[in-house]
Amino acid sequence: MKSTGSKIIEIGRIDPGKRLRDASPEYVELFIETLRGGGFLPAIQVAETSKGNYRLIAGYHRLVAHSGAGIKKIAANVFKPDAELAEEQIIEMQAAENLHRNELTMLDRAIFLSSWKRVYEKMNPETKAGVAGANAKNGNANDKLSFAEETEKKLGIDKRTIQRAIHLADNIPESLRPQIRNTPLENNQAHLAILADQEIATQAQSVEYLNEGKAKNIKDAIDHVTGNAQPEKSPLENQVSGLKDKWASAGNEARKQFIAHLQETGELEAFNGR
Repeated sequence: MKSTGSKIIEIGRIDPGKRLRDASPEYVELFIETLRGGGFLPAIQVAETSKGNYRLIAGYHRLVAHSGAGIKKIAANVFKPDAELAEEQIIEMQAAENLHRNELTMLDRAIFLSSWKRVYEKMNPETKAGVAGANAKNGNANDKLSFAEETEKKLGIDKRTIQRAIHLADNIPESLRPQIRNTPLENNQAHLAILADQEIATQAQSVEYLNEGKAKNIKDAIDHVTGNAQPEKSPLENQVSGLKDKWASAGNEARKQFIAHLQETGELEAFNGR
């Protein structure tokens, strides 16, 4: 995709398209206040389309903020995509631009990586896992990196982290994501991984149960939905369980000293006599 320079563009000519994540109200309000205070925001990125219109690549929060502040035009860096790969190139740039930002949640990062992977493998079909393996076996392999290797090289994100994130996005349906957003779950990778390993029906019921405040985390919610929830222990049972855990984790010398303490204080004899 080639840059054709910067322009001031009417907001009405920019199509935001389907975004991989919604605009954060907090960021939009911050940007609106900046604009109303006479400040400026960095130029957005757009791709040229037919009839003098544009498709947004990056800068959705800035675009929404300009509109919210009543500003009709916005500064933009304009790119001209290749005709045959226009949509793929737009998604690739959108994902790359956002993945460099620190405010992404774990869920958003997973979604961007998964989307970028689909585009990357469409543009480089020889890098798909099955195809790459067959090419190598037949002596036709080239030096094109896999998506995970390429992304690790570009962004400095560990390959295993990339693969785990893509697994999350590919196994948590788009229809469920609005119920996860703006909750602690969206930024907890370990709990998102637990959710991603469940059947879709279980995922939906568990998230609903969690959002209703009936569970302290998604694991507890899943246990309830699947019937694996353990009955709540009494205070006495919790005390006994705690003592057992402490004893099991203590070394032999610590156990000997503890028994000696009970003997010295007479508590061991008192218990034996009861």
